[in-house]
Amino acid sequence: MGIKLNESAGLPEFLAKEEVATLAVPIDDSGTLHIATMNYAHMTDPLRFYFMTSDQSEKARLMVVRPEVVAACNVGTYTGTPFTLQIRGRARILDKTEHPELLDVYFEKRGDTSRNIEGPHSVLVEFEPEWARFIDFSRGWDQTMLDLV
Repeated sequence: MGIKLNESAGLPEFLAKEEVATLAVPIDDSGTLHIATMNYAHMTDPLRFYFMTSDQSEKARLMVVRPEVVAACNVGTYTGTPFTLQIRGRARILDKTEHPELLDVYFEKRGDTSRNIEGPHSVLVEFEPEWARFIDFSRGWDQTMLDLV
């Protein structure tokens, strides 16, 4: 399962130009959340988001011991943005050595970020949406749910 982008709404272009997303993940078994605004890259078919962080960071605390965690993400958090994309799903750490194509996507969007990727503690986090909606502020708070495929 995955999320299908609504091509006619301008969302693909919005995601291509936006540089940061806010990611929230649990960091312990009691559900304590950590939230961070991070640079991201994404793939569209199906929709996936990718973040780089340290395996010693607070946000990775639970992901390093579990195969995946529930997560929420938001893109478009500043005044004047044409959209805000609100997403719930699952996050997991991928072995970056097994996914050079995803690192290429990250490099393409971020530019020269070798210091973020090549460190011994850097990890690639994949966020897989399971529910998503975006609000188009140019159309008077028009809300659209994204479809599962």
